Amino acid sequence: MLLYVALTAILSSVFTLGAAYLFYVRIARPRLRSAWEAQQDDLGDLIQERVRAGVLDALQSVAKGDPLVTATRSVTRTGASLVEGGLNALFGAPPRKRD
Repeated sequence: MLLYVALTAILSSVFTLGAAYLFYVRIARPRLRSAWEAQQDDLGDLIQERVRAGVLDALQSVAKGDPLVTATRSVTRTGASLVEGGLNALFGAPPRKRD
């Protein structure tokens, strides 16, 4: 009797796995693949537009004579703050209180 229960459970599992695999291969994978390719095309265009906008903005700010030193210091401080926060989290140091 126990043998029949175990055999039924095993066969049920095999058939369920087979049905799930067929569903994935015939339906899910092609849909996921086409959605992924569409996302890649859109993402590539979006990145290209943003890079162009950033370069144009940088060139315009240089042409205007905006002080790059202030911008560079701000970016450096932000980067240092991010690194400091990551190291504090890694080593368990308490975060600094900023007044």
